[in-house]
Amino acid sequence: MTLAGILLVPGTANASSKATPAMGVVDTAALQKATRRATTVNAKSEAKLQGKISGHLDKMARTGKLADTAEVQVATVAAPNGVDGKVQLVWDAGKDPAKVYTATVNGEIAGFGSIFNETETATTAAAAPVGSGYDAASNKSKMYKYSNGCVEQWFEPSAASIPDHYLWTCWEKWAESGTDHWIYNRWGRFSRANTSATPQTREFTIRSRPWNYTTNTAIKSLNSATPTATATSCTATATVEIGYERSGVSGKLSVPLHRCNATNPVGTWGRKEIGVQFLGSTTDVVRYLDMAGDYTAANKTVVPTWADYSWMTVAEDTTELPVLFEEDYIRKDSGW
Repeated sequence: MTLAGILLVPGTANASSKATPAMGVVDTAALQKATRRATTVNAKSEAKLQGKISGHLDKMARTGKLADTAEVQVATVAAPNGVDGKVQLVWDAGKDPAKVYTATVNGEIAGFGSIFNETETATTAAAAPVGSGYDAASNKSKMYKYSNGCVEQWFEPSAASIPDHYLWTCWEKWAESGTDHWIYNRWGRFSRANTSATPQTREFTIRSRPWNYTTNTAIKSLNSATPTATATSCTATATVEIGYERSGVSGKLSVPLHRCNATNPVGTWGRKEIGVQFLGSTTDVVRYLDMAGDYTAANKTVVPTWADYSWMTVAEDTTELPVLFEEDYIRKDSGW
């Protein structure tokens, strides 16, 4: 079913049960009330959350952004629908969570989603809303990093001893000075909680496209994207060069791509959209996705904006039942 732009697909508990999803929502007011600066987190009484904040800052530093703790915000809310568990969000300046959703089927979690709004304005130094667009670009040629950032999202299962489902999704916006040339680099990591004896990740997808693409006039064209073909091995990381060469424009970047089996490009050229998807069945706890797109803006002064989307599906292989119980998770920007 579709609710306020978020698609939550309920799983089926067993072959004979009828899926009757119940929806729950944490609205903007409740999220604003729960939002606080990372500097207010008590290192002793909130050690688990403090560890997540420290990890966020460390990963941001690895992407080249030395974020201060005061710039990081956190929110912890009880899962709606009256189910056990909590939702925790950690993010940088430039965006705020708007809503959190859950779907349950027969009392069990079947879906979880969040929507973020941009908060930057055209008068700020980084004059564009940030997306949520695993590894940073390198070997730059004539390109400079305009802005970058990350969002982390946890969903705590009802069994407190089980590690949380975890999404880490990042973006980099690169520009070639004095031109209309931009490169958008995006990566993500999904870590699945061990919620049964034989859990599986069935899908992990990330996509990015111009903010409100149907009315967006800041981005003229998508020139090229990577990856361009199905990847083959999850153990190797390939370095791919992306860029654009024409009169006066020749900036390039090298971006690392995690090559995983059953991983395919899924962008839609007509929407100027880049995307990559793992679709299959794996008991691996962690999956990585990486992608990048080379763009031409409407002119040399406009700052393009991108909206990001992430989708994860996990399943429990319940051998006593004839079907899987699936749960779907989503994180996206309001401009998607």
